[in-house]
Amino acid sequence: MLAAAIASLLVPTSASAAVGRIDFAYGDVSGVDAQGKQRRLTGGAPVNEGDTIVTRRGRAQIRFTDGARTSLLPESEFRVDRYSYEAQKEEESTGFFSLLKGGLRTITGAIGRTRRDGYRVTTPTATIGIRGTEYLAVLGNSLSVWVGDGEIEACNQAGCEVFEGGESGYVADQDTKPIHTDQKPDTSAGDVGNDPYSATEDVDGDGTPIVIVPPVPPITPDLPDETPPPDEPLFANGAFYVLAVALGDGVEGGGDTLTGLYGTVTPDDLVNGTFTEGGALVAYSNSQGSGSIGTAMVTQAGGDGIVGWGRWTEGTATIVDDNSEFSETPLLEGSESHHYAVGLPTMDMPVSGTASYALLGATSPTEASIGGATGTLNSASLNVDFGTNLVQVDVDFDMNSDNYVIDSDPLAMDAGVNRFRFEGSGFFTSGDNCGGGSGGCATKIAGFFAGDAASRAGLTYRVTPDSGVRIVGAAAFEKSGMGTAIPPP
Repeated sequence: MLAAAIASLLVPTSASAAVGRIDFAYGDVSGVDAQGKQRRLTGGAPVNEGDTIVTRRGRAQIRFTDGARTSLLPESEFRVDRYSYEAQKEEESTGFFSLLKGGLRTITGAIGRTRRDGYRVTTPTATIGIRGTEYLAVLGNSLSVWVGDGEIEACNQAGCEVFEGGESGYVADQDTKPIHTDQKPDTSAGDVGNDPYSATEDVDGDGTPIVIVPPVPPITPDLPDETPPPDEPLFANGAFYVLAVALGDGVEGGGDTLTGLYGTVTPDDLVNGTFTEGGALVAYSNSQGSGSIGTAMVTQAGGDGIVGWGRWTEGTATIVDDNSEFSETPLLEGSESHHYAVGLPTMDMPVSGTASYALLGATSPTEASIGGATGTLNSASLNVDFGTNLVQVDVDFDMNSDNYVIDSDPLAMDAGVNRFRFEGSGFFTSGDNCGGGSGGCATKIAGFFAGDAASRAGLTYRVTPDSGVRIVGAAAFEKSGMGTAIPPP
């Protein structure tokens, strides 16, 4: 028993609970964990110790477990270095952070109110300590602060200075002592990353002007827990995504077929997606390949900001797949289409339990030949066993008066950090056009899980009936209930 107890101490514990949540995030906002894995951040997403929140062109507000709120300006980088809070042990709580770039405004929570030594924000220019306060800090080539309530103390190698409610401060660099100034950081316009003054000024009155540049936009730390502004795009452009595609015959140069996945988190190879304002994907790229809609048009598209689906047709697109050395400029005519499912990949995949997924939206299945038919999707669902890493896919559709039913063999999820992906071949049954009802058509499925805790899924499929004219389509799903166990094959 003693040996077992000692051994248990040596086993790494599971990931700790989140230290906060994203109140809201809009625009280009991502999180990078301590191992360097990147994920797109949306409202409700967890924030963990070691995470760096990167806003780029976006904005975000974090609510920590002690009640503190921190709002980040665009083009900011904010890291949670060390955080521990228990309401029953406030005297032992800590909140240590780093502002690496940009600006923040924060209203402190229980840690800031009760433990001055338990809170600090480190910047390249100075370290900020507090005692129950609201303050603004903007970091460019220098650091500027303003205190709304309470007080802060800014310290660096040259000394420390205390700033109380209503006061502003300026720190030129790490070797220059912080000073008081009448100039409050102006966050009404301009670009983050520059000094927060509106003109060249003699800030400390020593006769030497400091070159200052345009200020940065304001932030709103007291926004309620609501949705982003109405002009928020459904999907932000950037390298945040995983993508499944399906493109069949009828392309220029012969009967090439592409069905597969793009996007892994190792090594930092998520898909860079470009979207219309309505959320339709029009271009994608990473080291595995690329696609561009070209002169084609979006025939169908949908999504919820976590997962999306669509198809291109009626024009010439450009498709490159480095893995299979596929490079074509497909002329998409008639029903010939490039189908896709795209999503924000799940970085916190469940490791146990089962789940069922209901259809959220889909493209119409199409025959992969110029002049081919467009079919009707009747139903689609997923059954997932996270304990055995297996997925079963069911898709029912009609094409040319024939009914087809995909009833896949269990498909295995990828290993390790790319476990959000699954891909493989299953059996596909369909009357006289699929082996006379006794066999199955050749089928390819490529899919992924998206959103927090695998709340969504997306996939593409390709089926080859006896006629030889392939059928392709895409579908997206949302978690709907508890699934059933899938035994390993």
